[in-house]
Amino acid sequence: MQADLSELKFDVRDLKVRMTMVEEHLGSSIIATSGVNSRLDRLNDRVERIESRLDLTDHR
Repeated sequence: MQADLSELKFDVRDLKVRMTMVEEHLGSSIIATSGVNSRLDRLNDRVERIESRLDLTDHR
């Protein structure tokens, strides 16, 4: 019984470590996605300015 409890405690510790790693990875992924979105927004602004200068925009 004591060995089973000890093994269970070890497994719970292992799961906590793994969960922390998953959470850290998820956080990093969210930050990376945010950075990509920011770069895309800046590129979109630049393209709009270029189109405007070249008079390539739709006049609706």
